[in-house]
Amino acid sequence: MTLADYYDSKIPDYYDTMYLDGYTPDQILYSVHRKMVREIEARREANEIPNVKIVSEVKIK
Repeated sequence: MTLADYYDSKIPDYYDTMYLDGYTPDQILYSVHRKMVREIEARREANEIPNVKIVSEVKIK
């Protein structure tokens, strides 16, 4: 475990009033990022993110 891992393990999951509890903007941003990554991975496991295929055709007159 690195020092950064130890420091980041002390940051809780994101909640709306983190700034009132004295967390810095960097800590809040890290917490939101960690929450978003977890949600994306959960959606990938549930296959909720569809694959999008875009086909375009160009016709020259």
